[in-house]
Amino acid sequence: MIAVTSGVVTIILTIEFFLNPKINEKVGGVLFSLSGILACNFFQASILPGVIFIVLWCWLSINEHKLLWKKGIPFCFMFLSGMTAVIAPGNYVRHAHFSSSYNIVKGFADAMKMAVIILNHLFHQPLVILLIAFCIYMGIRFRAGIARGKTLMLTLFISLLTLVINCFPITFGYARIGSSARLYFLLDFTALVGIVTVSVLAGMHVACLGYIFSKYQMKLFMTAFTFLLLYSTIFYNQDMNTLPWFQTVIATRNIKEIHDVWKECLIEIRDSKESEVEIVIEEEFFDSPILKLPELSDDAEWWVNAVIAQYYNKDKVIVSKK
Repeated sequence: MIAVTSGVVTIILTIEFFLNPKINEKVGGVLFSLSGILACNFFQASILPGVIFIVLWCWLSINEHKLLWKKGIPFCFMFLSGMTAVIAPGNYVRHAHFSSSYNIVKGFADAMKMAVIILNHLFHQPLVILLIAFCIYMGIRFRAGIARGKTLMLTLFISLLTLVINCFPITFGYARIGSSARLYFLLDFTALVGIVTVSVLAGMHVACLGYIFSKYQMKLFMTAFTFLLLYSTIFYNQDMNTLPWFQTVIATRNIKEIHDVWKECLIEIRDSKESEVEIVIEEEFFDSPILKLPELSDDAEWWVNAVIAQYYNKDKVIVSKK
């Protein structure tokens, strides 16, 4: 949440810093640099603010026919902050447990596959379909704006590229497709920002084509999207157990119990007098649709086991199912 919040603040400050002439350049630059450092230190969430900065900086420099190097200073702090997160030793320790080699080409290929998976997941969510319909409608009603076809296609390209680049450090760090829920949250957020922006511009572009929408046509348009929403709901809700809210309600019964079991497990590892610790836990506590569990296993060489053993000064840690 810190990464997402600081990223949103940085994006807002970027727009104000470049487009609001009343902003004091020195004060704004300092505040912008501080929020940028905080946002980009969570390097999985730093791509979107960085892309927005570069696009605005290049656009204004081209319009004014000179390089606005002073306005580019905050980006240097953002870049350095992101690099400190990327080169952190822990990233390479974790990667070594998944793969012994670094393949950038495979990393980008996995990033593109992950981007497709994320978009496919989002477009099967009824509320996302409703959001798209609302944004297109707002774009059509926003007659003051101008959105040409080139602008729409460029925005679509930047949105897709941002999502792929945002996936890259994750697939490269884990050496596979897939990651933890917290990183999927950031990727979903990145994708949704692109979806909202493209949808609004699409509506504005349709309005710019000169079509005059009557109240009847607008009602017909919203009715069509309502049917699409209902269809996606039926498609998505074939199994009630897959609904996030349904899982949340059901899982609240045993969240406390699962939490306490794993907490006691870590305490037992910490307080054990033995150098090799082996703990047996009921199989039902190894899975939770809500909680992020430690992922300890019966493989002492698994990276989580190895890190926990090192942290508590143990030679070996094993957690097996009963």
